[in-house]
Amino acid sequence: MFRTLLFFKRWIYTVLTFFFSENRCICCNSPVYGGFLCASCLKNCASEITGNCSRCSVCGKPLLSETDICSDCRQKRILFSADGCFPLFTYRLWKKNMLFMWKMQNEKSLSFVFAYFAASAMRKLYPEGNYPAICGVPPRPGKLRERGWDQIKELCFYLKVLYGFRICSLLVRVNRKQQKKLDRAARIKQMEGSYVLRKSCRIPERVVLIDDVFTTGSTAESCCALLKKAGVRNVKVLTLFIVD
Repeated sequence: MFRTLLFFKRWIYTVLTFFFSENRCICCNSPVYGGFLCASCLKNCASEITGNCSRCSVCGKPLLSETDICSDCRQKRILFSADGCFPLFTYRLWKKNMLFMWKMQNEKSLSFVFAYFAASAMRKLYPEGNYPAICGVPPRPGKLRERGWDQIKELCFYLKVLYGFRICSLLVRVNRKQQKKLDRAARIKQMEGSYVLRKSCRIPERVVLIDDVFTTGSTAESCCALLKKAGVRNVKVLTLFIVD
């Protein structure tokens, strides 16, 4: 009961912060009341997501001169178990700062913004409205004690409450080691056996796996392979950013 009350207290504070705080747009620096993006930049970002740019058929990275598959995936492909990958943005410039504010500076009002972007992507991926279940990538053990909250879990909460998507908690991470200081080879090796299936969970036929950043693809591949082995027929990956 206490945890429930504490959660709603934090949720109300986040809502009030989003709608009534005075900030500067992190993109164009214009004054904005509520959130950190002005209406114009918010619209431009949503258009970027729902646009028809060419994307890599493996990692989903926007293509410039390549055809079908980006040069990175041709040279060192790691994502084999996913049935598609859709990153919302490339990890650059002010968008990189936006993720830093959300994850490292605990700007929880940005959860509304990322939920809006993720919902826009879901509508693009499934225009007929037949949405699969959404499964968030779980944090490493100990992260909640360090940070005080799980960003992906909160993102999934708003996707459920504000947009009506079905959320399934299917995975548990058992590896406690951080990845951010590891190189590509070390990340891939560490991800082996890092996740297990949650006990007594009902396995849906289709899943969208959601995470914050696609770096090497080792996390996405590990989770997708586990879900496929558990009986999920179709798994797509949706990430907020991709490192290019």
